[in-house]
Amino acid sequence: VGLNDPRRGTVMSMGTIPGMTRIGSSSTQSLVRGAGSIETDYLNGEIALLARQTGVAAPMNEWFARHAFTWARTGIAHGSISRDEVKATLGL
Repeated sequence: VGLNDPRRGTVMSMGTIPGMTRIGSSSTQSLVRGAGSIETDYLNGEIALLARQTGVAAPMNEWFARHAFTWARTGIAHGSISRDEVKATLGL
């Protein structure tokens, strides 16, 4: 359900699990678990590929695809790279 879809609040909700702390997205969970893989490299890689094929720039997707693969394989700790560092690297 899209962010602006009026049904969003009725068909989708975030809940809590007693005794558990929410650590973030599925990508964050993969890094915390040390899964060795992460969906972010695939998803952003596909977007970057489609962008190249259609002559559109997708520098953020290319950057995340390239780095997410390395982060997952090397076991980088969640939070090792700050949002500000990412923004600075991407020129935002």
